[in-house]
Amino acid sequence: MTEVWKLKTSDGEEYEFVTVSTPGIYNYDTRYHVLKGAYGHHGMEVKHTSDPVPGVAGEELRETNYEIREMYMPIRIQGTSPADFTENKQNLRRSLRPTTEAQLWITNEQGETRVLYCRYNSGFAEAADDDKRGPTFIHIPLRLIAHDPYFYDIPANEIIHETNFVASTAVFFDAYTFLSDDDSDPWGRIGSSSIGRIWTVNNPGDEDAYPVWTIIGPGRAPLLKNLTTGKSFYLNYVLSETETVVIDMRENQTASHTVESTVIFEGDTITANLRKYMDQVMRNFWALEPGANELAIEFNSGAEGAAVNFSLLPRFQGV
Repeated sequence: MTEVWKLKTSDGEEYEFVTVSTPGIYNYDTRYHVLKGAYGHHGMEVKHTSDPVPGVAGEELRETNYEIREMYMPIRIQGTSPADFTENKQNLRRSLRPTTEAQLWITNEQGETRVLYCRYNSGFAEAADDDKRGPTFIHIPLRLIAHDPYFYDIPANEIIHETNFVASTAVFFDAYTFLSDDDSDPWGRIGSSSIGRIWTVNNPGDEDAYPVWTIIGPGRAPLLKNLTTGKSFYLNYVLSETETVVIDMRENQTASHTVESTVIFEGDTITANLRKYMDQVMRNFWALEPGANELAIEFNSGAEGAAVNFSLLPRFQGV
């Protein structure tokens, strides 16, 4: 099996790159290899080509300093006629927009797949050089920007943990005491007005991975703590019975970290930003380090259905 690169765009298209030479399909520069096809409402056939992978494009991507988020992936767009070529270029251009996210899915020779989240930066305005264009083709210096320059595990492998009022087996404790670092109960504690848990979660990735928390009411004052790193997040807020709060700690959301409430009121869904309820000291959007992390949560609550859950997608340096 060779490596397979697939670019998935926001409008539902999937562009799959062949990693070995496929003779007889088009007369193209031997440095370029066929982009096998697209699947979606454009319905394009075998008309797009790209650099060999793993080759120049793959090496440049892997050797790039991770602080540099732009990657260069020259591609060839081709048609069976000038009109067909123009349509193909327009379709691909429509699929790649600076304001929408694309996903580069790479499957290595061992069958492992990881995802790089990116968006279009430049390339359609110019050919790679003057001799790389013709009536039915063009080579363009496609540049993509990765808002987080690491690879992610595929969404199907997302790590999910749930802690709810009914499922926890626990010891009663007082409603005003947060979980302490020396609590040894691995499954947590629950009382008439509180829910809490200390447990170890493994991050199998190469890099820090940031969780997305979902807190379900009714209840008050969720405390989310990574005992391994000493980082804490505390929200001084009371959730109603119909309310859900999502705390998105992902690093690639740094510029707009969200603490968002959704309430169902008389059949309507109402959303609000809760950042003003964040504690001034314990307001870290913290990560799980690679390997074992000891986590602690406490959520004061007084009814069944209250829960503190989180999901985590591991991050890697390569494929």
